[in-house]
Amino acid sequence: MSTESVKKLQPNRTMHLRGFDDRGSAAALHATTASSFKVSGVFRDAADFAVLMLWDRDCFFEHQRMKYLPDDLFDGITLEFDAHYAGLQPLDSIKFPTIAWPYLSYIATTGDPGTVLLFDYAGASPVSGTYTKAQTTVTVAASPAIIYDRVTIWFRNYAFDVIAAGGETASDVAATLVSQINGAGMDDSGIEAEQSGADVIIRAKRPGRDGNLLRIYCQSKTATLTVTPSAEQLAGGSSDATWHYTIPLDGIGIPLTDGETRIRQLWLTFAPELADAAPYADTEFVATFTNWSVSGSNAALKVAGPGSVRIGSRDAWCQYTGSSWVEEASNQPGGTGWYWKGFARRASTVGDKVTIEYHAQATHDLYVGTSLYTDRGKWGVRLDGDTQTSLNCYLATDVPIVTRRQVRSAVAAGAHTVTLTLRAHDSPSSNDYAYFDFLEAAVPGDVPDAPATYSTVSPAVDYDTDHAYKVSPQRMMWAFDRLGFEGPMNLYVGVFWWNQRVRDGAVFPAATIDFSQTTYATGDGVFVDISGQTFGKSVFPADDDVSIAKHFAQFINGASTGVWAESSGAVLTITNRAIGSAYNFTLTAWKETPTHVDLTVSGSLSGGTYGIWIVDPTQTPTINRGAREWLADLLAECATRSREIVLAYSMELLNPPDDPGDGQVWAARLHDGTAVTTATGFGSNVTTHCAFLSKVLDYQKDVFLDTAGLMDAAGVPVHLQAGEFVWWYFPGSSPSDTHGMAYYDDDTAAAAVVALGRPLATFLHATDDPAVNGYADADFLRDRLHDHLAAIESHVKATYASAVLELLLPLDVNFPSQYGPYGLGGQLNYYLHTDPRLLDPSTAPFDRLKIEGLDFGAGSRDHDKAKWAMRFPIDNGTWPRSSVRYLIPWFNGGCPWPLEFLRAQNEAVPVINFWAFDHLCLLGWPLPLPNNPSDARFL
Repeated sequence: MSTESVKKLQPNRTMHLRGFDDRGSAAALHATTASSFKVSGVFRDAADFAVLMLWDRDCFFEHQRMKYLPDDLFDGITLEFDAHYAGLQPLDSIKFPTIAWPYLSYIATTGDPGTVLLFDYAGASPVSGTYTKAQTTVTVAASPAIIYDRVTIWFRNYAFDVIAAGGETASDVAATLVSQINGAGMDDSGIEAEQSGADVIIRAKRPGRDGNLLRIYCQSKTATLTVTPSAEQLAGGSSDATWHYTIPLDGIGIPLTDGETRIRQLWLTFAPELADAAPYADTEFVATFTNWSVSGSNAALKVAGPGSVRIGSRDAWCQYTGSSWVEEASNQPGGTGWYWKGFARRASTVGDKVTIEYHAQATHDLYVGTSLYTDRGKWGVRLDGDTQTSLNCYLATDVPIVTRRQVRSAVAAGAHTVTLTLRAHDSPSSNDYAYFDFLEAAVPGDVPDAPATYSTVSPAVDYDTDHAYKVSPQRMMWAFDRLGFEGPMNLYVGVFWWNQRVRDGAVFPAATIDFSQTTYATGDGVFVDISGQTFGKSVFPADDDVSIAKHFAQFINGASTGVWAESSGAVLTITNRAIGSAYNFTLTAWKETPTHVDLTVSGSLSGGTYGIWIVDPTQTPTINRGAREWLADLLAECATRSREIVLAYSMELLNPPDDPGDGQVWAARLHDGTAVTTATGFGSNVTTHCAFLSKVLDYQKDVFLDTAGLMDAAGVPVHLQAGEFVWWYFPGSSPSDTHGMAYYDDDTAAAAVVALGRPLATFLHATDDPAVNGYADADFLRDRLHDHLAAIESHVKATYASAVLELLLPLDVNFPSQYGPYGLGGQLNYYLHTDPRLLDPSTAPFDRLKIEGLDFGAGSRDHDKAKWAMRFPIDNGTWPRSSVRYLIPWFNGGCPWPLEFLRAQNEAVPVINFWAFDHLCLLGWPLPLPNNPSDARFL
């Protein structure tokens, strides 16, 4: 490899998903190259959406070796691309955007947000595909017309009406109707007409799918002059087209900063297609972008290249003055961000300062690593005693942004001193405190080569984390390449984003209007108002309460994006398209006779019950569209590199369909009947630890087989991991809880009675003696685990005989006795999970064993226990060293992972994974990895 240049808005290097809405939906950025990409997934609710960040001034994702320097200048930059949407609300739609799907959205560096209507920058005609108008045809019949015969075509509250003078032919009447329609002056959301003899061809004025939602209905007074059919929906409108877009980013009205176009963020939003007079149904989607190009002299990005120097907040080169300095750790409760090597310092008293000495060997730009947020203050900055400048850390943003800001440019090589002094803030929402993370003398350059390569080492990846599901597999694998990690990969597929789901317990707000509650006369006006959007109907002689209800159903469905409607006889039912505050509406109805008469409304278009998106084991495949596309891409990337990878699942599920009263037994349950749930650290979400049960087994067999199919299709060996397939470790959410151990779900309890002839013994703590009843009860639990693993292995290998199954065994929670401040371990846990059958490769229902002891390294920091874990399968079983792998934690500041890594090397562990890739990038752990002489030993 050689150094690589990177550009702004480069799909495979700088783009990422901001995310997607709620747990029912899923999306993935994938198939990225320098000039193309796709966003695919599934929406299950009308309010779902996905956001693709085309640009973010502050790179969150890469390791510091690769992370581009903040650069928001877009003068002279033009973006061009072709786009095609399928299963999404099309960009040509002019429906009211309840979600910002038609826009290119931005936040300027000035802080001003804004949107640009994308279709305004599309070419005059599609590049390819079909872009057609919806239409329908009605036919006039006259034999001939008799005086006062009457026909009407209704569209919304437009009545195109002909009263015969007598003697008119069908062609005469058709011509009059066409003239009225075309003379109505409707906007582009309306209709137009064309005559063909007695036929009136009615078309949407604007091409595209929107037209398919339009309806007309016809009324005829007598049999001697008619227009048929009585009701018609327009059809044939298509937005199945690829359009070319040209967007001069300095010419679309973005507010300027000192006369320059500077952009902090730029993004696209994808939304579901508007359902036609029905609830939204699950829909898979794909947005395809090709011929993507970014031109302009300011497009290039740079990183802090070779020769750069970084001084962290804990380095001895930093001298702190003042009493308000407080250290903040990353990845800890109450923390505000991820800081370099896990720590930053914060000052809160004006005048407190830090003085940093540094030495640089090349001309450089100077950056301060800090945190930006709505309550941050500002630094006064001096370099070698020069005139003080200000670094304002206030930023209008939803979450703190840990980043760096340039404070000097083109600083000469040599020794320098920087002083950061906390100054009084000048923003009413700010406080008098600011963060110091690091000082960086950055020598701008292209992305460098890997500092070293490692054929047996790589960071494990958690698909649940931002550094996986939000970026494309191509961007992630680029990082692995540029950081030198060529060893076997370990991807935990996680608990959040991959499952197929269905909503349980949802109640959509709905209301009805029974139009038979009153009488109507010709000339009456009837109105329905939904939060200020008024729909009207003028009563004609042919109308009755049934036609009035049908009128409003058609009108609402063609014009509203917040609700849908249907009529049954005289009753109109209006239902919200989604549930939530944005979809709460008022509803009133009345008649003008001309006196005002209120109509009774039953129900409400506000409130509702959102429900829960639970795992749906009945859907096939078991992995949703977004995750399938992402995994398939990742596996293809591995295949091109001949890279081994293992895909892992655990016993954790977010919202399994657990309902023991209905025979759905999924959750492990404590002795007091409480389901085992654990906080995820992602908002209020908790996961459920499942037990070794028939429903869970059937589901996992399908999941493992579907995953094996993805691997086989990509051309990589099928390697699957049962990640922490163990009984729950604690009598609750922690060792100090008192709910009893988690062996007491209905299925396990029933099986114990069959196997033991009695209920399972009571185990209350992980320290309980497994020898009770001569080990019979503990051995029963051992068998449940063993048989569960064996069934999965057999199921997968029946189709993929050469598949390799791996067990990830956590030995910190299964240490033989309780230890440390958290009270992990215990003889019962140890006995259940160190079954001799699992420690012997000839009897184990898997082919490889991976050991972890995350607390040994990151929590208790006990290297003797870490060494014990590394050697455990060899010292306590018969596993060959070549079939044992080890997982090292490095997810918090001060974590002594270098020592644990060196120890694992000295123990000749054949493959080492770190937990996890995101921590490597967020904490900026130094590369290359440490090495020791071949004769070095741990003492």
